[in-house]
Formats: sequence, structure tokens, C-alpha cells
Amino acid sequence: MPLLGTFSDLDQITLAACCSHLFIDEAHHVRAATWNRIRSRFSGKPVLQFTATPYRNDGQHVDGKVIFNYPLRKAQENGYFKKIVLKELWDYMEPDQAVATAASEQLKTDLGSGLDHLVMARAANIAKAEYLKDIYDRVAPEFAPVVVHSDLKQQELQARLQQLYDRKSRIAICVAMFGEGFDFPELKIAALHDIHQSLAVTIQFTGRFTRVNQRVGDATIIVNRAVAEVDESVRELYAQGEGADWNKVLTKLTEGA
Repeated sequence: MPLLGTFSDLDQITLAACCSHLFIDEAHHVRAATWNRIRSRFSGKPVLQFTATPYRNDGQHVDGKVIFNYPLRKAQENGYFKKIVLKELWDYMEPDQAVATAASEQLKTDLGSGLDHLVMARAANIAKAEYLKDIYDRVAPEFAPVVVHSDLKQQELQARLQQLYDRKSRIAICVAMFGEGFDFPELKIAALHDIHQSLAVTIQFTGRFTRVNQRVGDATIIVNRAVAEVDESVRELYAQGEGADWNKVLTKLTEGA
């Protein structure tokens, strides 16, 4: 959609005239001006929309008729989602170091169990990511932490991602990466140095850690509640406490939403 948004009005109209149907993935974005304008070019033609989070935090509705709903509960029953367990910390003095230490210890435990796991450490911005890089270099130098974000030049970004794919690194410190449409089943430990503020984004993010293959086990979400501020939409997730099975809570929250 961002690419199509750069087309002229005539080009968008011409493109739509050449197509019989429109299929939209991540359709919770359809209320955005660019998405809605492009969709309007297909007026009178069948439009099929797909989304894992069919609701928006701004209260605007994702329109259309629901013709198929595949609930999280069913996905769990069918084995598409691995278990997600919350590991809760309360450290007021050195919160980021506490999360980094817990994440690296969990990684060592998982690797010792024969699991091919990696850590994703989430930072809210690039400056925070670079700060975390110093901490992870001290806490877990054997796992060669790398920082990944969309402002990197493409060649450098691909080189750092390749380090993860080759397992030369097992810790990715990320800023707005590995989001929609990204599939990396071995990412199984989420170190949330900065917590998402909305339920929809939280679900998109945690969905990265539920992927299934033969070499991975259950996922672990690590968060320091001593400094974390969350809004009402995600408060119930973190209110479950240490060891909570997030899949059950997510099921309740997504069905309610």
C-alpha cells in the first residue's frame, strides 16, 4: 500500500481497471487515508480483507461483512501457536540490565535443552537500542548481540540479519522490526525493555514468538514491571503475574475485542 500510494490518481484508476478483485492483507489499516483511497478505486468490485487484529485503538471500525473467523482459541487447539509464558521482574535500580540478564539466562537454558532459540530485545528508539547493545555486550558477549532497525543501509541490515540466520549472533536488539508479515520461528525469547502501548500491536508482536517448528519450544516474554507503564488495553496481560500462560489471556482479550 505505501508503494501504491505514490502512484498518481490516473495510475491507481488504471491499475484498478485491470483487476477483477482486490485482496487486502493487514486490513486493520484500511481506515488510513492512503489505504482507503486505493481501496476506493475498486468500487463495485469484490474486495476480500484479511487481518489478525480486526479492531483499531482509535475506535474506527474495520468495515465489511465477516465471512470467516478463525479464533486464536482454534489456532491453539490446532497447534499453530506455541505456549507463551510471562517472566516478570521487579528491579527499580538497573531495569534494563535485569531484563538483559534474565533474557541471556533463559537463552542459555533453552540452548542447553537442545532448542534453537534466539532473543529479541525490543527498544523504543535507536538511541535506546545502542544503549542496550552496550549492556548485552557485557552481559552476554558470547551471543554477539546485533542492533537491527529500518534506518540501516540495506546492505548493513542484511548483513546483520544474516548473522542471526547463521547463528553467529543469537540476540537481536530491534527497533520497529520483525513486525507484520515477518516469520522467524526461532525467535522465542522476547526481552521487552520498552512495552507496546496497545493491545493490537502487542498481539502482532507476541505472534512472532508463537511460531512452530521441530527445533523450538515454548516462548518466554520477559518484562520489568517496576518501570513499565501500560494502558488499559494491555494491563490485564501483565496483571496475570509470573508464569502466566499468555495464550489463555490473549484468547480472552482478542475475543472480547
